[in-house]
Amino acid sequence: MPLAPQHLPRLALNGISYRYGEIPAVSALSLAIARGECVTLLGPSGSGKSTALAMAAGFLRPVSGDIRIDGRPIMRTPPHRRDIGVVFQDAQLLPHLTVAENVAFPLRMRNRGRAEREKAVREMLTLTRLAAYAARYPHELSGGQAQRVALARALVFAPRIVLLDEPFGALDRQLREEMQIELRALQRRLGVAMLHVTHDQDEAMVLSDRIAVIEDGSLRQIGTPAELYDTPADAFVARFLGENNRLPGRVESIDEDDMATVSLAGGARIEAQAMGVGPGHRCIVAVRPERIALAAVSAEEMGDGAFAAVLREVGFRGTHLRLVLDFAGQTLVVRRPAAAPMAGLHPGAEVAIAWQPHHARAFRPEAGE
Repeated sequence: MPLAPQHLPRLALNGISYRYGEIPAVSALSLAIARGECVTLLGPSGSGKSTALAMAAGFLRPVSGDIRIDGRPIMRTPPHRRDIGVVFQDAQLLPHLTVAENVAFPLRMRNRGRAEREKAVREMLTLTRLAAYAARYPHELSGGQAQRVALARALVFAPRIVLLDEPFGALDRQLREEMQIELRALQRRLGVAMLHVTHDQDEAMVLSDRIAVIEDGSLRQIGTPAELYDTPADAFVARFLGENNRLPGRVESIDEDDMATVSLAGGARIEAQAMGVGPGHRCIVAVRPERIALAAVSAEEMGDGAFAAVLREVGFRGTHLRLVLDFAGQTLVVRRPAAAPMAGLHPGAEVAIAWQPHHARAFRPEAGE
C-alpha cells in the first residue's frame, strides 16, 4: 500500500548525479528530508554540496536519478513552480524595492491578493524582527538585516521546503552565530523543512536535526550531530567533524567485542574500537581532545591504561584550555575547562594521560596517509 502524503519525505533525492564536462561533481546521492526537519549537507569546498542543492532547486538537471517533493516527481518542473524557497550567501535583494516590497515579491509573483500579501508580509516581518525596517531599502541595511530579509522572502509564501546555500558565510563570526540561533528557532516555530549547505561544522551542529557529510560528491555518513560526533563511520568524518587526535599505528589483534589492540608508531600499545580494520592492517586511531584525562602525576600513579607524555604548550581559548603534548612520538591535543586547576601543568612538565578504549576508534587511513 502506498504511503499517505503526510508520511512521505518532504524532499527526496534519489541517486542523483551530476558532471561538469567529464568531471563528476555528485555521484548517486540519495537523501530524504522529512516534514519539519532541517538536514545539513556538510563538506569541504568542492565536495559537491552546492551542486546537489542546485539540482534540488532546479537550477541544474541531474544526469541520472530522481527528485521528488511529497512523493511527486519534479524533475520536469521549472524552479519557480517547485514551491521551494531559496536563500543564498548573498541576500540578492532587489535594490529598488523596500524591505516590505522585497518580502512581498514572491507573493506578487504568485498572484496573491493585496490584503493577503500585506497580512503575510506583516506577520513575517514581525517573526524575523524586521517590522521597524519595512520602509528601508537594501542599501540601508546591515549584512545581518539583509540576510533576515532574504529569509523572510523565502518563507513568506509558506514553501514546502527551504534551501539554504551558505546563508551566513559573508557575516562576521558573532553575527553568524546569532543568525544561526535565530534561524533554528524560526524553523522550529514554522515547522518548515530545510536543506542547508555549509562547510562550517559549528553551524551544522547548531542548525541540524541530521547532518549528511559529503566528500568528492559521495555521501560518507548521515546522522544526528551527536551520532556523527561520537561515532564517526570513517577517518574522513572523524577528521572533518570537530577536532580529533589521529595516531597512526598497526592492528595487532581484535577481540570478540570488536576491540582492537593497536601498536602505535611510537611503540605504545592501546585499545580502540575497530572500524573496518583487521589484524595486520595499518590504521589511524582517532580520539577526541575532551575525552582525554590528564594529570601532573606519573602514569603509574594514574593507574591502568595510563601513558606518560610531556606537556609542550598551554593555549587559552576562553572557555577551555588547549594543551599540546608529546606522546609516543606524536603530537596530542587535550582540552580541559579553563577553570580546571593547573597545578603542575606547565610547558615541559611530565604528565599522565588516559582515555576509555571505547572513546577511541581505529579506522583505515585515508588516501595519502
